Amino acid sequence: MKKKTIHKSFLGNCRRIIEKFIPETSYLYKWLYLNMTVVNSRKRNKRKESLVFKYHTVDGCNLNCIGCSTFSQLVNNSFVELSSFERDIKRIVSLGNVEKMEFIGGEALLHPNILELFKIAREYIKTGKLVLVTNGVLLSKQDINFWEVCKKNRIEIAVTPYPIKLDYDRIGEMTEKYEVSFRHYHIGKKDLFVKTPMNINGRANMSKSFKKCLSSDCATLRDGKMYPCYRPYCVKFFNEYFGQDFKVSERDYKDIYKVKDIDELLDFVCKPPPFCRYCDLDKMDFGIPWRQTKREISEWM
Repeated sequence: MKKKTIHKSFLGNCRRIIEKFIPETSYLYKWLYLNMTVVNSRKRNKRKESLVFKYHTVDGCNLNCIGCSTFSQLVNNSFVELSSFERDIKRIVSLGNVEKMEFIGGEALLHPNILELFKIAREYIKTGKLVLVTNGVLLSKQDINFWEVCKKNRIEIAVTPYPIKLDYDRIGEMTEKYEVSFRHYHIGKKDLFVKTPMNINGRANMSKSFKKCLSSDCATLRDGKMYPCYRPYCVKFFNEYFGQDFKVSERDYKDIYKVKDIDELLDFVCKPPPFCRYCDLDKMDFGIPWRQTKREISEWM
């Protein structure tokens, strides 16, 4: 008997209903969200024989949210070099089809050459979707050149809606004028955070954690290394700030210059890496009120 699949739009509607009517602090919300609306995009990518990934362009951020999953508030800001970015994008495209790439951070708009990154990406990724993920703080301050480059290179803008004041009138005016696609980018409610605790002993069940993970389409590229999600790349900031020793091995990423084709990458991001043993999905908390960080280790542990 052929196994039935659930259509993506149905799952999206389920998620919206859950977010609207069920308190995010309740166990029922957590159970429904994990069991009904989390679709493992890695498997879809493999079936499509195309890659969906994020490029971690900036390590720091200008918002400093509590418990940031990329530890951006714990690091002195640093950026990907243009030459490294171009080399990586050129290599990825040579391996196979790219369906979508997201520019992420930290806060991607902090990159001093973000427009050059847009141009380089579109030069090689001819038809795939390119998405700028941003908290929106700097978006209304962008000049005309920014919007013209976004339009020319077909950059979609996705704003994560935090409970902060943004000039949506200005943002709406510019996205409409320059025909730039705009949407919100988030899971859950804007005034609440999801906390995925770190298991310092590394004793979490890797397969179970991977299956439940909300980062199911978070394959992340930086400096020639593809990670199944952003945490194995970013955990070095956490280790340095708090004096911890969460280990990242060569089994937690793929060197894109050593793989033979895109199928090898897709196979890799479809399976739990050893680092999954550090993420305790059984103890996720969906009801953390948003605030700025105090940089306390309890925000992640």
